[in-house]
Amino acid sequence: MAANFDINLYLNKNVNYNEIIKWLNETKIPYEISEINAIDNWTFENQRIIENDNIKLINKLISEEKIILVYGKLIQKHSFGVMISYKETISEVNIWVSTKQLLYLEDDYISENNIDVYDAIINFIITYFNNKDFLICGIGVETIMGEDRVVDKLIADSYNVSCFILPKKYEVNSLRLCDMKKIDNYFIYFLKKDFEILKHT
Repeated sequence: MAANFDINLYLNKNVNYNEIIKWLNETKIPYEISEINAIDNWTFENQRIIENDNIKLINKLISEEKIILVYGKLIQKHSFGVMISYKETISEVNIWVSTKQLLYLEDDYISENNIDVYDAIINFIITYFNNKDFLICGIGVETIMGEDRVVDKLIADSYNVSCFILPKKYEVNSLRLCDMKKIDNYFIYFLKKDFEILKHT
């Protein structure tokens, strides 16, 4: 059964829909968006479909702390989606890709099968995002990220995360048993059994 490969980003700013589109375009991966939904909360209260080109409305809903759900395809065949949520000055963005036809992404640890994907994501994040606004990124399969906005607590309450990316300004006690590598202004944390295959030097 297919799972979802997740990239969870937390940023200290209101991330609007224009920025999401810019991120997707920067990856150079062909994609198409088929549907956009807005919901008030995770009980899917007041669920409604938003026109793809109504960017002004989508950004307004994000600012009003509604949850935006984007659905589409990568390379015309791989299901993917984006969740955008803004609350208490912090944006949470979850980008997921179905592993149905990408079985090498189903490993719940970093392996020789998927290291190129992790490496590409890390490269993108540390070169693209402003370190000042960047809070944390968690990557893995069927991940659950904690709801707390305090980084240490958020990490402690997370599950199935194979890799965390953090700005150097954060000291995280809950990751003391993981291996860590410094890359530019970021700390990259891996489970010990995964760390040795990271390509970055």
